[in-house]
Amino acid sequence: EAFAAAAQEVGYEYRDINGEKHIGFAKMQVTIRDGRRLSTAKAFLIPAEDRDNLQIVNEAYVQKVLINKDKEAYGVRFEKDGDVYDVRARKEVIVSGGSINSPQILMLSGIGPKAHLEDFGIEVIADLPVGDNLQDHVGNAVLNFEAKHAKPIFLKEAALPSSLLRYKLSATGPDTSPASVEGLAFLNTKYNDAKLEWPDVEIHLISGTPATDDTQILGQSFGISDKVVINRIQVFLYYTERLKFHHINS
Repeated sequence: EAFAAAAQEVGYEYRDINGEKHIGFAKMQVTIRDGRRLSTAKAFLIPAEDRDNLQIVNEAYVQKVLINKDKEAYGVRFEKDGDVYDVRARKEVIVSGGSINSPQILMLSGIGPKAHLEDFGIEVIADLPVGDNLQDHVGNAVLNFEAKHAKPIFLKEAALPSSLLRYKLSATGPDTSPASVEGLAFLNTKYNDAKLEWPDVEIHLISGTPATDDTQILGQSFGISDKVVINRIQVFLYYTERLKFHHINS
């Protein structure tokens, strides 16, 4: 609350950052149901797992998307328990492997930078910049402080049976915190191109204790003494230039 009030006091908007405009401050937004974090699997997959028209295959490795001479995806090749299977799609193939596995699967299927695919003997179906522009939110803890009227979240406290039971029964307590990030902001600095429609920095207000408990390695990486209990403000940089990061290596 103090984080939000301070932002508004100096003229920033307190808004829905997933709305029409997202420059400003906000509470951390997460997908929840009845006070509990809700994953995509819990929200959509598990309720549908008993459908006759759905088959879920676990511990399977996708080798490639099957694509015909007309450049239409018609199936998927995957390996499970040492055996290789080809499955055909009646309508479409949806690749949903995340920021790492999705471009990997596409490149293994022949969709990607021509020269890079040829280096691995992969037949090029479409010469596209797949794997480019992979970005991570590089950050730094710029302000560490101890709050006088609030205590940070201790991981050991959150892991106590009483805390877990409290979360299970009433969806309250330290385990309801979204990774200890209580507030955030998207802002433009003076270095950002005024013509761009997106911010160049993100700020997190973290109420956890990265210098204590089971997060000592994280605390050390930010140069935080293990003798202090703190909250912190962390700034993440958002690049505005195209980057090349993610290529296959086998």
